[in-house]
Amino acid sequence: MVLLLERLAAHMGPVAVLLVTDGDGQAGGGEPVGAEREFLDAKDLFKRGNLEKALDYSEDPASASPANAYTERARMLRLMIYGGRVRAYRELADAYAKGIDKTKNPKFKAEYQRLRNDALQYAAQDALGVAETAHQMLRGAGIGKEIGP
Repeated sequence: MVLLLERLAAHMGPVAVLLVTDGDGQAGGGEPVGAEREFLDAKDLFKRGNLEKALDYSEDPASASPANAYTERARMLRLMIYGGRVRAYRELADAYAKGIDKTKNPKFKAEYQRLRNDALQYAAQDALGVAETAHQMLRGAGIGKEIGP
């Protein structure tokens, strides 16, 4: 297919290639490539519950410069994952706090406290992911000009 596109471009020019490839360098009906492929893989991983890999696969499309058709979608996916994990870790930390209050055994209190601190640390790390993604979304949106001096 690539050889065909190269020959077509050589004989008819780049406009013919755009017509044949739906404007994205990929022949109509073919396998997605590039940012589209990465986003679709990330979305599939998200559906399967593999959140770490979904974050990995969505990183490149989310930080693409200049933005492409999948940049905002990847950023929204990342916000959903990070936001959901922040909420889950906070709920887990609250559950451990209740365990600390209920137990009389000092050994269990110390263990619950350690687990609560770990959950809060994970929540803070994911909150940084939310902030980073929000920063990417707001960059260049003109917000600094509106609220600046």
